[in-house]
Amino acid sequence: MDTTTPKLTDRRDSPWWEILVVMGASLSISLFFPSLEIVGILIPIAYLIIEHHLRHRTWIESGFQFKNLPQDLLHNWGWVLLVSIGFQALSVFGAYFLLPEFSSHVLARLPFDLHTLNAGLFSTILVVTLGEEIIYRALFQKRLSGFLPVSVAILLSSLTFALMHYASGPALIVFTDLALIFVDSVVYGIIFARSNNVFASWIAHFLADVFGIIFLLVLMWGR
Repeated sequence: MDTTTPKLTDRRDSPWWEILVVMGASLSISLFFPSLEIVGILIPIAYLIIEHHLRHRTWIESGFQFKNLPQDLLHNWGWVLLVSIGFQALSVFGAYFLLPEFSSHVLARLPFDLHTLNAGLFSTILVVTLGEEIIYRALFQKRLSGFLPVSVAILLSSLTFALMHYASGPALIVFTDLALIFVDSVVYGIIFARSNNVFASWIAHFLADVFGIIFLLVLMWGR
């Protein structure tokens, strides 16, 4: 794993407890107060904006490098294909044959109805995946890597990302669902660490969701 993203080393370093409090607050709201999920999303976004202003950071420093997207995708094309097509096919079809109830669990936790497939749905996915990458990569992973090894930062941000997708159900199916989400997130984290470009991990995340939906639809139509 290439985790060469440089650590923050100047006076603008975030205190270690600061980002952990934000992560804990966001996760706690999502798990224990799901009706307030939007608050759990707004807290890290607000922190990112305020912290950037107070510590005089540049957005490029946090990984907002849109102009570098083509070369960063090219540099990480293997990881992008692995997570967007390989992992999604394995997750959807493999889990379906081993755990027939798995696809129903995933469909039930999705915040939209696949029967109403349209351009608006994909626009929503585009926006949601960008928001998640900003929170979990440009904020959580980036700040954690200021005082932890990058590999540990990837694992911690990915664990938080997986738990944020928790939906109740049979223990084995819930564990499988969260484990697969965790693995996907680790790959998004690797892409971000290799490129320091949140847009590169975003494209991978968006494509993974799109192909995941396509494979779920194949299962639905094949029944």
